[in-house]
Amino acid sequence: MPAGILQAKNVEPDFWKQRWVEGQTGFHLDAVNPGLLKHWPEMAIQPGSVVFVPLCGKSRDLIWLANQGYSVLGVEVSSIAVEQFFNENKINFQQGSYSGFSVFTASNITLINSDYFDLTGELLEDCCSVYDRAALIALPEKMRFDYVDMLKKIISPGVKILLVTLEYDQHVMNGPPFSVSDQEVHELFSDWSEITLLHECDILPEQERFRKKGLSSLIERVYMINCGAGGS
Repeated sequence: MPAGILQAKNVEPDFWKQRWVEGQTGFHLDAVNPGLLKHWPEMAIQPGSVVFVPLCGKSRDLIWLANQGYSVLGVEVSSIAVEQFFNENKINFQQGSYSGFSVFTASNITLINSDYFDLTGELLEDCCSVYDRAALIALPEKMRFDYVDMLKKIISPGVKILLVTLEYDQHVMNGPPFSVSDQEVHELFSDWSEITLLHECDILPEQERFRKKGLSSLIERVYMINCGAGGS
């Protein structure tokens, strides 16, 4: 980590659980992510396929994906977030267990209440794609490498990832959400995947809470990553 960058918070599972307990969920968006709306068609994923959403919280993106006809599989460490997702959206659900995991299901949405790092490949054997808007950028640098290593273990070659990242000056602000550069994305994925940059834009003008922190830019990038397709 470069000298002078603010000290990263401890973002182990208990950190996120406590954020939900205290209602400190400024990272939650009430609208569907624009990058998902614009670029998901480029993924060319057949309706009916399983879309995996890591660290999903209570994202509205889950409902949008389900409404497109996909089978949505999310993982979220906070039971509060999971229950709020179903209750706030007035979706009836059933709670059960599968392979020792607590599972909430409703129609074509299944949420696993678990630490992402406890998942197994068995749970994702039918997964055709991954949507990551708030997982990679929720983790500090060391955990990002662990996150991607875990992805390698639990998803199959040929799976496509739609990845949304943010980049900003970490001398001014540190995460979460954390700053992830284009260079780091390539360091994390290029040895085992093909990376395509779909979109790059400074979204700071629309992000008042980040402007108030003193940032001069907030670069959002959207990538399509084809896993197991070789280097890019």
